[in-house]
Amino acid sequence: MGTAKEKEDSGGEGWRSYESVFTNRKAGMADVDRDRIKKIVFEASKDSPHFKNEQRKEQAAAKRLSELQSKARSLLPRQLDGFKAKAKRAIVELEASRDLSRTWFHIDMDAFFAACHVLDRPELDRVPMAVGGNAMISTANYAARKFGVRSAMPGFIALKLCPQLTFVRSDFAKYKKKAEEVRAVLARYDENFIEGGLDEAYLDVTRYLEGAKLTEEELAEKIRDDVFVETSLTCSIGGAANRMLAKICSDLNKPNGQYILERKRKAILEFVSDLPVRKIPGIGKVTEKVLKGLGMNVASDLVKEAGLILALFSKISFESFLRAGLGISSSEAVGAAQDDQDAGRKGISCERTFGSLRGSRLESQLKEIVETLSSQMTVKNLKGKHITVKMKKVDFTLKTKSRALPAHTCNADEMMEAAAKLVDFKEPLRLIGVRMAEFEHEAHVERGQKVIDLPKAEKRKEGEEGLQGGQWFCDKCSRWVELEGRLEHEDFHLAQDLHREQLTLSSKPKGRGRKPATGMSTMDFFVQRKKKKAGEG
Repeated sequence: MGTAKEKEDSGGEGWRSYESVFTNRKAGMADVDRDRIKKIVFEASKDSPHFKNEQRKEQAAAKRLSELQSKARSLLPRQLDGFKAKAKRAIVELEASRDLSRTWFHIDMDAFFAACHVLDRPELDRVPMAVGGNAMISTANYAARKFGVRSAMPGFIALKLCPQLTFVRSDFAKYKKKAEEVRAVLARYDENFIEGGLDEAYLDVTRYLEGAKLTEEELAEKIRDDVFVETSLTCSIGGAANRMLAKICSDLNKPNGQYILERKRKAILEFVSDLPVRKIPGIGKVTEKVLKGLGMNVASDLVKEAGLILALFSKISFESFLRAGLGISSSEAVGAAQDDQDAGRKGISCERTFGSLRGSRLESQLKEIVETLSSQMTVKNLKGKHITVKMKKVDFTLKTKSRALPAHTCNADEMMEAAAKLVDFKEPLRLIGVRMAEFEHEAHVERGQKVIDLPKAEKRKEGEEGLQGGQWFCDKCSRWVELEGRLEHEDFHLAQDLHREQLTLSSKPKGRGRKPATGMSTMDFFVQRKKKKAGEG
């Protein structure tokens, strides 16, 4: 029969096997008792919608892993040898694209939201403190992280981990103001720096280093000093030959530290050799579970098992994993300096996570998001004609609604009027976001969510799976798209369909156009069709 503890620890059940975003380590949590955190989080959340959502993810990962393991067992030795030979050739080709000529810095502000409040209330720096409330925490200071308290954690769970925790309310006007101060400093070193939200940025400092005659370590110290002197905030910096590695490095000596990875092939390969796969940007919990189940725990395993990866995953996934294992960013193949900056953008968005909100409070939150987005668009001289509202319900399921606007705009009132029509304020939500796209000058591609045009040989064949390794194949435009941008990409096609439908209906005599099903508006018709295609309930 077995003891209760044995039952708990077997079969993937019980707190010992429980993993979620709340149990993941962040900077400042290296010495935390992880078992204690897992047990408290498990007990506090086991009957919640979040817990059920995590269980669904676990089941999906287990199913995917089982399928891949079965496929691996069915491979004949000569088949695997063929894949290994192809993988070797791919490694040689990727090595030829390695670019060691540029220096990228990733700037990551330390506990940014919390630090902004400490400026007004210095006493908060000495006690465990979190920004948010009983429902949701957006940031925790480093004193709180020692207890396992972290961002995206419900406040009631945080209080179980740290009963003496102090809460402060969010103040996005304050954060935005301080972010602008930080950006003013960063622009001195790279006027085309890439924003990664309010609290992080990527800088190509190659040209600045040539003119200033500073070492990379000296420049990182200078930027950190300048940020502190002019904003009273600290930041951590990672430096490397590409953005992927720079982002990883910026997390190594937080808070208020830096790590510069030497721009040499040997140094890079040594650095990634023991790097856990979860540390690679873009590899989440589910992909980590699948890779570990196949015996790939660190980045160098992705190179050692490149033949098996090629046999089991799509070509686009294979290349993504192989690049990570070699420490080669995808930006290197097209020129690191122009990757995001010259491409422009195809959309701009802003979103907020909070506790369950509905009614007037939810409407106020939406208005604040729209105003922030409108301000960003005005600064960047962008006007959009397609609006999307992203919503996460209390059971953690996501949905989006979109509509085409009468004209291009960045006016907050016009955007709010359109966004409000897409939201049922009676329904409680825990996240809401707004995205504007289809800009006036549509030579734009969004930063961070690039569409990848591949040669015909690389595109999906009939019957081949169109969703693998962080990439999704769009049948409408025959392109691979980063998975995190799938909904937005579908929204773009949806807006085009809707716009064409409206033009068709308006050009025909009344009563003669094709109509949606009885009781369903044209907008609902396309939204329902999109949901079915995406597999939503």
